[in-house]
Amino acid sequence: MDNTDIESSNELTDNELTEELVVVASFNYRQDADLAMTFLNANGIEVFESGDDLGGWNPGLGFASRTRLLVHKSNAEKAIALLDDVKNPE
Repeated sequence: MDNTDIESSNELTDNELTEELVVVASFNYRQDADLAMTFLNANGIEVFESGDDLGGWNPGLGFASRTRLLVHKSNAEKAIALLDDVKNPE
């Protein structure tokens, strides 16, 4: 089968390809970042993770290079507000 015959529903638009990503949170532990990432995804925000703990084999590396969550700039305010609501419930 030729890969050009496969249509993907996950194709990125030109805007998504060029829109700037911004950091909305950083975590010492990848597990905490993964929970926040899942929460943001559940609220309709596409999230990207950046960090290196050797794929979870060396969590101590998180202290040297924290795991960061990045979102498209257009979603940054919403993402920050959602994460703030979780950290500081009223």
